[in-house]
Amino acid sequence: MSSSITAAEAAKIAEQNKPTVISITNEVDERIKSAMTHGVRFTSISYSKSSVNISTLEEVKKGYLKQGFEVQIFTESPNDVSFIVRF
Repeated sequence: MSSSITAAEAAKIAEQNKPTVISITNEVDERIKSAMTHGVRFTSISYSKSSVNISTLEEVKKGYLKQGFEVQIFTESPNDVSFIVRF
């Protein structure tokens, strides 16, 4: 019996494993706390473009903008997207 999966099943699994608004927000919050402890005024997280939805990052961005943070999403790299928060 083979344990291989179809391309459609693999795509579905990959989509389910992408970071959520909550998981990204939690990660950014932890990085902000750490950065503030060390006197740093910004934090940055980079993701592979294939591992995160830009729309998810846009939702996270809205939350931080409402809190008064400066947020940028850089998508110029062919492979990566960077999420930068300044505080």
